Amino acid sequence: MNITSLRFSAAFAVFIILVPSAVARAASVSIQNLTPGSTVVAKSQITFGLAASGFVAPTYRLTDSFSGSSVSSNNINPGGSFAWVPAATDAGTHTLTISVSDYNGNAASVTQTITVLPPPSITVGTLSPGDSVKPGTLLRFSVTPAGFTNPRYSISDDSSNTTLVASAIDTNGVVLWKPEISDIGDHTITIYAYDSMGHSAETRVHVRVGSGPQLFVGQINPGTSIKPGQMISFLVNGVSFSPTGFGVYDPFRGTTLSGSNINTTGQFYWTPSPADIGVHTLQLTGTVGLSGASASSTLVITVLGTDGTAPAAPASTASTTSLADLQAKLAALQSAMTTTAPSSAAGYVFVSYLRPGSSGDEVLRLQNILAKLGYLAAVPNGNYGPATVEAVIKFQKAKGLAQLGVVGPATRAALNGLDTSVAAPAATQTANAVDTSYVFEHFMGVGDDDDDVVHLQQRLIALGYLQGTATGTYGPLTEAAVKKYQKAKGLVPTGYVERVTRAALNAR
Repeated sequence: MNITSLRFSAAFAVFIILVPSAVARAASVSIQNLTPGSTVVAKSQITFGLAASGFVAPTYRLTDSFSGSSVSSNNINPGGSFAWVPAATDAGTHTLTISVSDYNGNAASVTQTITVLPPPSITVGTLSPGDSVKPGTLLRFSVTPAGFTNPRYSISDDSSNTTLVASAIDTNGVVLWKPEISDIGDHTITIYAYDSMGHSAETRVHVRVGSGPQLFVGQINPGTSIKPGQMISFLVNGVSFSPTGFGVYDPFRGTTLSGSNINTTGQFYWTPSPADIGVHTLQLTGTVGLSGASASSTLVITVLGTDGTAPAAPASTASTTSLADLQAKLAALQSAMTTTAPSSAAGYVFVSYLRPGSSGDEVLRLQNILAKLGYLAAVPNGNYGPATVEAVIKFQKAKGLAQLGVVGPATRAALNGLDTSVAAPAATQTANAVDTSYVFEHFMGVGDDDDDVVHLQQRLIALGYLQGTATGTYGPLTEAAVKKYQKAKGLVPTGYVERVTRAALNAR
């Protein structure tokens, strides 16, 4: 063998040795154990392993074709394990490209398409009758699931004092709840949905039971019409909220009233001076903290002239003049008339101007006469309230007088000329008939239709708070009459008959 042959043999041997070595070091990467598969629901984890060969201490880099994707190279650990929990915003198609390299310059890549479905969710349908309901009214709504397999539901209320129970929602996601008096206030109701696949979701709905924040002015002493030097007082309360502070503003020019006339508990005191003669439209406010719930109300107070007559309201306040002011003005006109009061058959002569807020023996005698004539069904108590106003209006109507509800000169003349031994007309007696022994035991509100409502309406008609005849249906007119009754009794004017109002009705 010559030298050339030896060199060829040696080179061939080297080639034989090197080729297998180069083949063994070819770099590659593949995806293994893709779980749960190439389709995943948002908020559910997806995993797979990267099998990289031909690398020494490989590093991984991931890119995603999906704009704004939450996945990155950080989702791959040094061992090549991939784990990702897509967000709701990742719903869509993702083409992942994983590139592998090492310090020897070896490189390889692999792609994987992953479809992310929207996360399981539940939506609330329309609330009936709405997101604000009165106690005793059925609230109904349903939830619609998406992305669940045979979902189950649970429900809770953030209110610590609620009558909402777990059974309020059925297996079909229908919610039925009839709030009670104790539920008055705001409620955040949370509905949960879950299934055997590990999917879950929740949603919330806000419901207000009863009216929103309101201010309620209690009994006004001695009334809304006062003389200079006479103190007026009343208490302001919050309804459906608990104010931590109160304020009052009087736009009357030159008023002596200021914010200091009402304290932090809502107690109002004011003694007007002669400079305050006129009509005052007070603006009352109640607030919780600096930025909490708030409510406002207005109250018209008339400071009478020194002769006891009501001054004319300025033109700018004509829109806020109350019925009581109009009645006072008409009564003042009547007072200008000269009338000689004869002796009545009852042996008593009415000499005073009587109006809402009046009290005393003369009011008591007036009530006794009106009751005997069948115009007043309430028990005479010496206080000129709504029932007496309505009874006086009925008397004035029967006598062809202006139906003002106050006792001025013309009405006094009619009273003083009465033969009170004459019984009331049979029709009036029938209209005012009421079973005073009836006991109210159940809650009543708008929409109710039963015997309880009939007796309630009869009682309210007899007391002068409701006009017409008893229908047995609790509608807006009955609601308004109940509010008047509650105000007269110093109760919160909710418009529905709950425990406290029933107690007042049953006490007769």
